[in-house]
Amino acid sequence: MLVLILTLVMGITIGVLVIVWLEREIFVGIQQRIGPEYAGPLGILQALADGTKLLFKENILPSRGSTRLFSIGPAIAIIISIFLSF
Repeated sequence: MLVLILTLVMGITIGVLVIVWLEREIFVGIQQRIGPEYAGPLGILQALADGTKLLFKENILPSRGSTRLFSIGPAIAIIISIFLSF
């Protein structure tokens, strides 16, 4: 059962990455500009670069309240929405 779930999650993840890559490649052709092909072979690491940039973009923590919950809150919201979509 665990192998089936991991296979399904990895298949969906790879499918989303391929769709994002194809979208970027199509927009490069439409807009006649240089695309994200500098991030790995054929630009397949661009999604990883975008995610890393987003993680380290702002480092603002509240002075009052739970800083741990503030830090992991966006990840919890995304994970819950993914599970609800299944």
